[in-house]
Amino acid sequence: MLTAARRRIVDRLRSESVLARRMPLLEVEASLTEEATRVMAGSGELVTDERLRLVLLCAHPSLSAEASAALTLRLVLGVSTEDIARLFLQTTSTMAARLTRARKRLTGARFEVPADPSALAARVSAVADVAYLAFTAGYAPGSGPDVVRTGLAGEAIRLVRVLRSLLPQPVIEVDALLALMLLQHSRRDARVAAGGLVLLPDQDRTRWRRDEIAEALGLLEPLTLAPPAPHLLQALIAAEHAIAPSAADTAWHRIVERYDELLSVLDTPVVRLNRAVAVAEALGPEAGLAALASVASAGHRLPATRAELLARAGRVDEARESFAAAIALCGNAAERAHLERRLTELNAGP
Repeated sequence: MLTAARRRIVDRLRSESVLARRMPLLEVEASLTEEATRVMAGSGELVTDERLRLVLLCAHPSLSAEASAALTLRLVLGVSTEDIARLFLQTTSTMAARLTRARKRLTGARFEVPADPSALAARVSAVADVAYLAFTAGYAPGSGPDVVRTGLAGEAIRLVRVLRSLLPQPVIEVDALLALMLLQHSRRDARVAAGGLVLLPDQDRTRWRRDEIAEALGLLEPLTLAPPAPHLLQALIAAEHAIAPSAADTAWHRIVERYDELLSVLDTPVVRLNRAVAVAEALGPEAGLAALASVASAGHRLPATRAELLARAGRVDEARESFAAAIALCGNAAERAHLERRLTELNAGP
């Protein structure tokens, strides 16, 4: 099966090579493409070593995170340019041009694993960041009609599995990232109903993928006493949701404690926003609103969260204003429809 998979990847690379000769837009640096083909088609220990080099090359510091994500999907996972374009909501020609520019930026870069442990750790961290960027793009589309893009999220998980299998020894944050992704991905079938977004408290938990949850919990079990780290703490928070029999049984006080730990290593508006939601669940909407006061974030999610908490606190007029602000800022059609529905329900009264 592994040999057949390699052959399929090589065939895909070769077919796109023919297309590149016919379309100047898709011309790439021959050395990189040939090297990638050799790596993907090889066998034995050489593949493990060379494929790791290719993974690390795609996370080269000269590339933006978005370019690294696209190039990694193309060269490491063998995803076609057309499919990458679809996953990132771009035309094929635009994505082909971006891939070409990314490849050209790597001209002269060497296929090597950094000898310095700190440099290697930094590059591995960059690969993990690229994977999580792609995963987040799948579950938080900023624009377009999709509620979720599970294909992109699935490819990101595959990338982390590849990275994890190639590393010479386990890396806590890579294992934790895989667990985090699996826990979030396990809920994909319950996130959508009748084409609309279903929030976590309202999801049918019988539709969660229990095999993926079990795998994630198995990854986290030996890490519970590890030093605090961003992916690990986020995974432990996601695990609290996974083990709760129902939304009402969620250990929100423990989740707030985890968010407090997370703030000590990753103080971002998104973390503060999510902590405010947890505080509201643990201590009530007014406490959540007080926690939200320290959050400064662009986009629709801050006013949307504030609107929900205001509504729960009975401050209906303020909630209407916040819902209207969130709707005006929301570029995703499915999320906007959800916000409009909530505003309509609020206007209709109890």
